[in-house]
Amino acid sequence: MSPREPGNVAVAAGLLLAILTLAEVLRRHRLANAEATRKLVHALSGLEATAFPWLFASAWSVLALAGSYALLMALTRRIGALPSVHGVRRRTAGGLYYPLAVGLLFTFVGHRPEVYVSAILVLALADPAAALVGRPWGRTRYHLFGCTRSVEGSLAFGICALACLHLSLGLLTSLGPRALLLWSLHGAVLATGLEALSPRGSDNLTIPLGCGLALLPVTTAPAPLAGLLFVPLALLGTVLVFARRTGPGALSHARRR
Repeated sequence: MSPREPGNVAVAAGLLLAILTLAEVLRRHRLANAEATRKLVHALSGLEATAFPWLFASAWSVLALAGSYALLMALTRRIGALPSVHGVRRRTAGGLYYPLAVGLLFTFVGHRPEVYVSAILVLALADPAAALVGRPWGRTRYHLFGCTRSVEGSLAFGICALACLHLSLGLLTSLGPRALLLWSLHGAVLATGLEALSPRGSDNLTIPLGCGLALLPVTTAPAPLAGLLFVPLALLGTVLVFARRTGPGALSHARRR
């Protein structure tokens, strides 16, 4: 651990508290509802986490920060505080999965910024994008594992994930245009399938870990056109098959994502 890391931990913790304070102010002044402030915290804290490879050399620093954040989420949820995060009507443990995912991902691939940043960026931005599109404009709904989502929201997730991966891999690797596009599609399709299959906030864990695992060979393996997309497409196909088997109205018009 470098001498600067305790200070960096303090700064990062302070920024997380500032993000939570902003969300609380917005909600209390009725400038945003709980769903909006929760997504704001989700996006801003994820963007902060993308800087961790340049702030921390030791995984223990990130684990301490992530553990403290998870403890804060658990305590405030138990006592009914932080309604800007916990005030949503649906049952979700995403607030606990999120710091766990960041801590685990940094522990295993923090030394690979191109992998870590790509996975965290998808987590931070693609999920809010799905909600922003799916809730107001989603018309074609599907039910899977007790959760209802929209095709429009899932498409928004996939497009945003593709953009995030293309940007991060393009900046942090020397991939050529063809390989960059294929690897970005690989991660985006996989993440979209994982998001659809993960109930009650568990996508905050499955998306970054799955995306990180899929991108591990990104700078050492070629990007063959045949076979690269097989696993993600098979996963997405599984989503479509099971969504249609959940009973009448599995693909239907509804009001909630």
